[in-house]
Amino acid sequence: MAEKKFLDITGLRHLVRKIKDSMAQKQRVIKNKNFVGDLTPNEQVVLDNSQFSYPANNAWWINIRESLVYDDSKKAFEFIIITGANPATVNFSYYLEVKRDASPMQAHSAYLFRMYCYGTQYQGGKRYGKVAWVTREKIG
Repeated sequence: MAEKKFLDITGLRHLVRKIKDSMAQKQRVIKNKNFVGDLTPNEQVVLDNSQFSYPANNAWWINIRESLVYDDSKKAFEFIIITGANPATVNFSYYLEVKRDASPMQAHSAYLFRMYCYGTQYQGGKRYGKVAWVTREKIG
């Protein structure tokens, strides 16, 4: 008869810690760049451009990980943008159909964005992600 193996208390604690780490929301700070790449649902990204030199109404790009866009997918993303001395605008990945407020963000301000995505659609044989909406809230 095969010997049964059980998880001891040390192994159980290690397993629980790994599960909690994988489920916890991670934070990433990006400074002085005009884009965020590979945004995932379990992280909060802060794009801190308070010290960045950029022209007025410069466009900053938010790109979610493309592999997350598939049929019947439902995802939520959250990110914060801190502007510097000039106003700026935000754009999203070319493979997302984004419905949002496109007005510029004010200089020396902070904004919280929440993006809610669902499913896909096809146009001209290319797959695009559908986005239900993007909310923007001025927090500073």
